[in-house]
Amino acid sequence: MEKIFLETKEKLVEKVYELENLKRREYYAQYKYFILFHDYIVDQTKLQYENKNMLDSIKAKRENVEFNLQEKEIELENKLIGFENNCKIAKQVLGIYDKYTKEDIEKLDENYKEFVSKYHPAINVKSSQEQVQLYQALTSIYLVGEVKEFESMYITAKDRLSELVIEEDMEKILETYNLSLNNITPLIEKRKGSLPFKYEEIVDNEYNITNEISKFRQNIYTLKEMNKNIKLDYELNFNEQI
Repeated sequence: MEKIFLETKEKLVEKVYELENLKRREYYAQYKYFILFHDYIVDQTKLQYENKNMLDSIKAKRENVEFNLQEKEIELENKLIGFENNCKIAKQVLGIYDKYTKEDIEKLDENYKEFVSKYHPAINVKSSQEQVQLYQALTSIYLVGEVKEFESMYITAKDRLSELVIEEDMEKILETYNLSLNNITPLIEKRKGSLPFKYEEIVDNEYNITNEISKFRQNIYTLKEMNKNIKLDYELNFNEQI
């Protein structure tokens, strides 16, 4: 029983760490993607909205139904404001990462994994509310790559954290571990397949960055041509400019 318990615990530690590590890498990749391709993303988004709005406007005019273009323009404005707010966060997070070397980040991952193995609420199922709050604070710091702050806070937090005591609850805790494993495994696979995580293949490779820029330029060119054709179609059909 004890052997099965320890094997299951180790498996859960690996999965919990893998999920949180995926999140850290995903956030970094997404934020770097936003900054690297900021202008292209904005131009592409504006053109996509404008083309869709013009097509919807033409359809509404043909069907003699009302189409509120102003609402769509506000929707685009709000989308761009949200993007710019994310870019502000991205600059702050990337500024943190810039302070550290690759070795520093690897050490951060090691420290976080040690923290997970002893104190993560999924592992230490008897965590107090204070321990859960400490976990949340330390994980937030980990996710933005703040190496020194994590190390300092972790050292301080150890005095207020306690490891799991199994005692006579081994069977019950094992049941909880198996349930956690069943829940966390699909989350990991979903995260691996998400678009933000796929940015990781692009942002730290010069060839892939150049290739992504080419894709943006081609897509923007296509959208601009579409834009011209939609406007021309509108003028020919309704004898007025859109």
